[in-house]
Amino acid sequence: MNVALTKLLHDKDQSGGCLKACYECLLNFYNQREHETFDRRLVMPFLKNFQSVEIKMSDHDENRIISQYLLQKCGSSFETEVLYETHRRGLPFHNDSQKIIYHQDSLVAQADFYYARKNLILFIDGEPHSSDYVIKDDDRKRKELKNLGYRVYSI
Repeated sequence: MNVALTKLLHDKDQSGGCLKACYECLLNFYNQREHETFDRRLVMPFLKNFQSVEIKMSDHDENRIISQYLLQKCGSSFETEVLYETHRRGLPFHNDSQKIIYHQDSLVAQADFYYARKNLILFIDGEPHSSDYVIKDDDRKRKELKNLGYRVYSI
């Protein structure tokens, strides 16, 4: 069995460790609603039967976690639609949403979707981007981004 796990669960402690569970082994702020059900002594015999354990996230779980994170960061219903369509078509998810791009210490733009590996910025332009002054400002920002080496696309 994994030495770190047995140490974490006080298996080899001279003092015998905690009675059931403590903040050094199983308890933390995030699982406080389940604290009363935890008992490290119940799981030890089961864990001792394992030579090694590998916990691996499935692609489905990973995509679900990523999409939930990105969905929370969407700034408009149109961005949410684009995210759902990206997922539906099996396209790769972007690395970040609402990423602020700086050049030196100056703010250049806020990218709706950002793909780090491709240095690609995707703007999701809804109704607010149809005004003349917004179009002019968008053009200025996008030219600057291109000059900085970003690939820029708009939907």
